[in-house]
Amino acid sequence: MYNRGHIYEDEEQARQHYSLFLGGFFDGNPHYASICEECGECEEKCPQNFPIREHLKAVAAYFGK
Repeated sequence: MYNRGHIYEDEEQARQHYSLFLGGFFDGNPHYASICEECGECEEKCPQNFPIREHLKAVAAYFGK
């Protein structure tokens, strides 16, 4: 959603999708990037060695959640 917001220059739609899909609408539990506890477990498992925690900070700042 973050990438789509940048690629298609449609921040409003990206925000709507982010809130809908990650705000807990479907399962009652929010999954926002800002909830990351920075434990690093995801980075240990990432086969591409992405700095996921850094990216999640950018996503949280972009969406404000």
